[in-house]
Amino acid sequence: MTTGAIARDLYSLSHYPMLVGIVFFAVALEEAFLHPVDPLTGFTRWMLGVSIALYFLSQAVAMYRAYGTIMRERIIGVVIVVVLSATLPIKAELAVLVVTLVLIATMSAEYWRFRDVVRENPDLRR
Repeated sequence: MTTGAIARDLYSLSHYPMLVGIVFFAVALEEAFLHPVDPLTGFTRWMLGVSIALYFLSQAVAMYRAYGTIMRERIIGVVIVVVLSATLPIKAELAVLVVTLVLIATMSAEYWRFRDVVRENPDLRR
């Protein structure tokens, strides 16, 4: 597979869902910050779950396409966030806190899994 084909796939197939996930997350956060003590509505919970799913899964697809690595931590984090956001009718401020903690745990697990690979390969530090 050529570098051009990989770049084409990454920028066309995984870039757009990532951008849509960012926009959906901004909408969900705006709703949560406008009504912090109210429970999240079904629409806002849906937006929160879908935004994280789109962003993380598109990154996982990009990493698989570029390096052949399956990002298990991101997939597990997506499942947890989607299940939590779909099932828990909690206050908005608590929902944002829970999602943030799950994402921090996901990124920490990913860091510990790949830290030795990145240290050994200086090209990956950029």
